[in-house]
Amino acid sequence: MSKDQDVQFDLKAGKIFYINYPSNEECHPCPFSQEQIDTFLELLNFKKGDTLLEPFMGTGRLAEEALKRGGDYYGFELEKKHFDFAQERLNHVE
Repeated sequence: MSKDQDVQFDLKAGKIFYINYPSNEECHPCPFSQEQIDTFLELLNFKKGDTLLEPFMGTGRLAEEALKRGGDYYGFELEKKHFDFAQERLNHVE
């Protein structure tokens, strides 16, 4: 994924999706809409009971949706402010 529409990808390397997203530095520099998250999970054929591993979890939007859909989630985030935001978000998932 890239903010730069001129970025060239080697499509022989596997499935690569270009997603243009608006920057929102207040919360996270790479926010995803609900529609984009739904698309990711559909492409992954994610269903109840599945486990999702996300090495760059950001503020936890994908984690929240995976848990709401009855899946398990493991995520990693180096930025403490993003991790803290994600932790607060996930504390409220039912």
